[in-house]
Amino acid sequence: MGIFIEVNYKHVGVQGSEAQKKSDEDSLKLAFRNFKKQCERDGVLRKLRQHEFFEKPSEKRRRARARKRANALRDQREKEES
Repeated sequence: MGIFIEVNYKHVGVQGSEAQKKSDEDSLKLAFRNFKKQCERDGVLRKLRQHEFFEKPSEKRRRARARKRANALRDQREKEES
């Protein structure tokens, strides 16, 4: 992803606020990391890419057949190796 968050603090030297700012920065990083993981689990980016351009039904079927063929070959290879 191309999202960067930069945090600058000018109040350096005050002990109590440093700990609080560090804590806020860490919680922000943690929240952002959790958000990215949740999006990945839900497949949000994959769905966005799929719907970015129109795909004809025949192209969808062709892709599905190719995927089934690849899975069958993989399963066959795994079966032979066992």
